[in-house]
Amino acid sequence: MAGQTKPQRTMTQEKMCADQARKAFAEFYGWKKNGKDYIFTSHYDAQTTTCYIWVHGVTGSEGHTDVIEDVFDAFENRTYAYYLKFMDTGRVMECYIRPREKKEIPCSDVNEFDELVDKYFGVGRD
Repeated sequence: MAGQTKPQRTMTQEKMCADQARKAFAEFYGWKKNGKDYIFTSHYDAQTTTCYIWVHGVTGSEGHTDVIEDVFDAFENRTYAYYLKFMDTGRVMECYIRPREKKEIPCSDVNEFDELVDKYFGVGRD
């Protein structure tokens, strides 16, 4: 309908999402310590009532380095987007976006991944 405004997220919802994102990150990525560097950001989408967590990671062992980008629901653990690149070969092994109620969208590089993640989930890089 014309003129309708999107639901706005509250500070309480943002805090709840940030708290759950910390728990989900610790559960799924926090234990991966040796030779690995992971950080995350969270974003609460009031329109879909989804708490997104975007994990950025660099893993490495014995001269092999991978870059991982993972966007998932912090409560449901549903993956919405994933990117994996082997840095030693420069090859993108996986790159896809799974928007709600749409077909999976393949992507070819991290820039396209970033654009699609921001477009479909409102989670942009800072």
